[in-house]
Amino acid sequence: FMDIVDPNTGEVLYPAEAFVYGGRLQGVLPAALRGEYLKKNGNPIDQLGFNANYQVTKRLGLTLGANWFSEIPVTRITTMTVPEAFIMNVGAVWQADNWKVQFNGNNILDERYYRPRNGVTVAGLVSSMPGRGWTITLKHDFR
Repeated sequence: FMDIVDPNTGEVLYPAEAFVYGGRLQGVLPAALRGEYLKKNGNPIDQLGFNANYQVTKRLGLTLGANWFSEIPVTRITTMTVPEAFIMNVGAVWQADNWKVQFNGNNILDERYYRPRNGVTVAGLVSSMPGRGWTITLKHDFR
């Protein structure tokens, strides 16, 4: 915001900070955008999820998970849309005596995808999500 000054005298009539502190900030939208603006964007319209866990033996278990998200409008007036995404995760766990080994693969297809902001704040419209990642966990219980 800028100071509002008297064009004749140059005197500051309303300082710029008056528009933010202690006041009420309003934005006027064209009537045609009213319906669009009232929609809360940021969540996919359509989404599908699948998760399967299989216990192969008493000591070995496998997991498979997948999610599909439709394209997602990000801003209130849909000036930006993130593309659809398909993410697949896998995992395995092996346990014996006091040992446990766990393996996880996240986003194994290395899909480039984005997550829109959540809520009505304007900070960070979109987050870039991580690509393919692998983790191995080794655990031993000392009893």
